[in-house]
Amino acid sequence: MFDFLRRSNRPARPRRPRPVARHNRRLAGEALEPRLCLSAASVMMFSAMPTNNGTQVTLSGMVMDERPANVVLTFSGVAAGSVSPNAQGQFSLVTTASGVGQVTAIAVDDESFSSNPAYAYVMNAVPSVSMLSVGETGNGRWVTVSGNVMDEVSSGRTVTFGGVVSGTAVTGSGGAFSVSLEASALGTVTATTVDPWGQTSAVKQATLSSGVPSLSIGVSEVAGGKVAVSGTVNDMTKAGLTITIGGVASGTATTNSSGYFSVTLDASALGTVTATTQDVWGQGSNVAQASFTSIAPEIIAFTGTWVEGTTWLFTGTVCDVSPVGLTVVFSGAISGQTTTGANGAFAFYFNVPHGTFEDAGAQVTDIWGLESQIAEFFVAFA
Repeated sequence: MFDFLRRSNRPARPRRPRPVARHNRRLAGEALEPRLCLSAASVMMFSAMPTNNGTQVTLSGMVMDERPANVVLTFSGVAAGSVSPNAQGQFSLVTTASGVGQVTAIAVDDESFSSNPAYAYVMNAVPSVSMLSVGETGNGRWVTVSGNVMDEVSSGRTVTFGGVVSGTAVTGSGGAFSVSLEASALGTVTATTVDPWGQTSAVKQATLSSGVPSLSIGVSEVAGGKVAVSGTVNDMTKAGLTITIGGVASGTATTNSSGYFSVTLDASALGTVTATTQDVWGQGSNVAQASFTSIAPEIIAFTGTWVEGTTWLFTGTVCDVSPVGLTVVFSGAISGQTTTGANGAFAFYFNVPHGTFEDAGAQVTDIWGLESQIAEFFVAFA
């Protein structure tokens, strides 16, 4: 018991620490040992660029990985395929795209670790139609439509037309196009094109217009109460136009390739002759007018000759466009009437009494009612 008391009164001895520090040092030493920590590949600088050869695109970029040459990239979206980079991680693949839009790239390394998706976009400018024009060819309703297509590759593009024409044209070098088409009427012509990506251009418009035809005429008298009507049409299409004639003559005529026409028609009287036409688009011309006139007839070489007894023969000739069949009326020393024959000649027998010293007169009226001057011959019959 005293020993116990002696021990308990002694100052407490410091405890020796447990060998925990040595254990912690061992753990810390292990943490400092080199460890191989593998990570998935990553896709850098990924792009998708059209090659301007149809819908081909180049998919290119770079892969970051411990062994990039062992990585396989797989593409999906509007362009598909796969490729492995070179030793520096660079890759490039030419493939065909289904259209514009997104392409996704995923890299898988040789440890089967997949990268996060990388995205690129196939983009292409929409084509456009420019300098669209339309004009008459001078051959009926056939017109020439021309213009230009603007695109990355502008040759070989199909241009589709609508509006008052229908058809297509294919662009040549530089995107130019020109085609002849038949129009249904005057109005708007439209043109569009589609690029290989299926992108449609904006609708380009041009207006087909035409000046109204211009008509001029002249008239002249023809024997037999007829009138010759002739003239010229000034228009883009001159041939085959129908001329409608009215006024004191009625009928139609057709223009030749120069726009000229001529027709002979029965005239109802002297007066105004009119003419109109329509072009191939149905546009009416001006109303052309000409005055149909005639010169009054004239009796020439009127003379009297004694035949026998009291019989005298009076002769003469009527000068006129239509001299045949006209009635010559006599006056003065003689009276009566006769009818002109061929070339307007006439002859009239009359019994003149002895002791006649007087003028014999002759007058004629033409088919239009125009009277000649009175032709006179002095009769001296003792």
